Amino acid sequence: MRRISSTGRKNVICILADVNGLHEKNNQEGHAAGDVMLQAVAVAMAEAFGRENTFRFGGDEFVSIVFDTPRSDIEKRVEAVKKKLEDMGYFVSYGMAEKLTGGINSDRMLMEAEKQMREAKACFYSNPENSRCARLSENVNKSETL
Repeated sequence: MRRISSTGRKNVICILADVNGLHEKNNQEGHAAGDVMLQAVAVAMAEAFGRENTFRFGGDEFVSIVFDTPRSDIEKRVEAVKKKLEDMGYFVSYGMAEKLTGGINSDRMLMEAEKQMREAKACFYSNPENSRCARLSENVNKSETL
């Protein structure tokens, strides 16, 4: 992230993605299944935003930095990545921050993207069907009927 502070670019977009449900996936299906999930997210983001621009940022977070690309194009790519992953049964919350002109403060960009991502994650989990408790009890009920 520090590298982008001195690039001199006029347009930089930071996309932060957080994988929803990784903890549950690891607990219910094992860490190998969680690794497959993380790899799918990494590949989808690298294909959409460039391998050289996409990094694993934390346990279940990824960041992509895109230069000199209209925000509308990036938003379309984010939606395509979301759709691709949802078709695989994976859900990811995204946040995005853009700097158009002047000096780029990478820490501020990341904080803004993280704020938006956390709001998206809260929205995802506010849906009762997506809540951790609902998914856990659903799996308990399935195992009880076996």
